[in-house]
Amino acid sequence: MRFRNFLVALTLAWAIAPASAADITKGRVAWMKFNCNGCHGGNAKGGMGPNIVGKDAHDLSTAISGDKTSGGMINYTKNTNPASIPTSTDLDNMSAYLKSIDTASEPKWVDWWNH
Repeated sequence: MRFRNFLVALTLAWAIAPASAADITKGRVAWMKFNCNGCHGGNAKGGMGPNIVGKDAHDLSTAISGDKTSGGMINYTKNTNPASIPTSTDLDNMSAYLKSIDTASEPKWVDWWNH
């Protein structure tokens, strides 16, 4: 029983552990590279697209893969070029970036090609 409680505690600690600075930086790079800021704004607080600050990778994946009527992103549902669709690693890193917004660890640079 103690071992099971330990495993549960360890799993929870890992799941809520803060993202590394490298993951947040990679997330900002992906955010800019995939032009998410074009619809969601430079700070992800909305524009033509909704505010997505704090969203997790599952939320991002669901939104990207859905169709326009179910809240999906039309530019990804019609896209046939795999290189222009974020990978699961990209989504994890973008989630880390989105969760860093309005914190001391939020990167604010716009020259993503230099990072």
